Amino acid sequence: MKNDRDRPGEDNRLSSRLTFVAMLAAALILPPLLTAASRAGELLGLPAVWVYLFATWAAVIAAVGVIVHRSE
Repeated sequence: MKNDRDRPGEDNRLSSRLTFVAMLAAALILPPLLTAASRAGELLGLPAVWVYLFATWAAVIAAVGVIVHRSE
């Protein structure tokens, strides 16, 4: 594992990417999208809004994992 001081621009890129993922996650859970998901009924026997929230949560965790893994 390299030290971040060896790559001066990498810290800024990592921070920018993680900020983008955080902003995207916040946008995905705003009321307009949640309202659309809640009107969808059921998926796999669960309320669609639950499926939407858990899928969004899992996608955000996966995106952060990929970004952090690539930065190492």
